Amino acid sequence: MAALTSAVVLVGILCVLDLLLTIGVIKKLREYGPAGPTGAPGKGMTPLRPGEELPAFTAVAEDGALVSPSRCRTCH
Repeated sequence: MAALTSAVVLVGILCVLDLLLTIGVIKKLREYGPAGPTGAPGKGMTPLRPGEELPAFTAVAEDGALVSPSRCRTCH
């Protein structure tokens, strides 16, 4: 009976410790504010219909190369 009581007390202590650690992590995460973007992806953009001209743009690719409609093979 003493072993069962000890096991229950140990599990209770572990649960309380886990709860305290979880509360600490939640408080720390709240300091950083909300995660992720606040707006929907692509907000303010209108999709192109088939056959429409691509508007002018420039961007930099991951390898540092300049990307524009004239240099984009998939845009033609």
